[in-house]
Amino acid sequence: MAIAVHQFQSYDIRPKAATEINDMKEVSRLLSHTEEEITKRVYMRVGAIAKPSIERKFRNAFRIISGLYP
Repeated sequence: MAIAVHQFQSYDIRPKAATEINDMKEVSRLLSHTEEEITKRVYMRVGAIAKPSIERKFRNAFRIISGLYP
C-alpha cells in the first residue's frame, strides 16, 4: 500500500475527477476549460472495464464455501 501511495502523482487528480463526472459541460467548467473538446481529448481516461480473473473467481468461491467470506 505504501508503494501505491508513493507512486501517486498530484497530476492524477484532474483526469480522475474528469472521468468520474458524467456531465461533460460540468467537468469542463470545473477544470476551467473554454471548450469541452479540450476536456475530452486531454482528461477523459475511459478504458475497457476489467473483468475479474478466473483465479480470483475461484479464490472468492473457495472463501464463500469455507465460510471465510463475509
